[in-house]
Amino acid sequence: MATNRKHLKSGSTCPPLKENLLRLYNMRFGPFGRRVKLVLTAKNIPYEEILVNLTDIPEWYLKKNPSGEVPILEWIDPTSNLIRSIPESMIICNYIDDFYPEHH
Repeated sequence: MATNRKHLKSGSTCPPLKENLLRLYNMRFGPFGRRVKLVLTAKNIPYEEILVNLTDIPEWYLKKNPSGEVPILEWIDPTSNLIRSIPESMIICNYIDDFYPEHH
């Protein structure tokens, strides 16, 4: 797991998304993102974590999630090359469980 330890805020630029790597937008001490991290770690799934400053939300993040909430899981779909994303920790965890059943 790669983590950018600095919380990105308004005026920052969104780091480029890497192919074949899930990205988790999160905040350092958020319980909902922690839930997703536990599932990813338990299943040994590599991911990149991007920390978002929720008191000074980056403009680019609001385009990804207009509510400004974390977590969001994002990835490049290998079949379409489109960027896909899922908000809400429980929905993300269910997706991970369904899409990565072989990881346990």
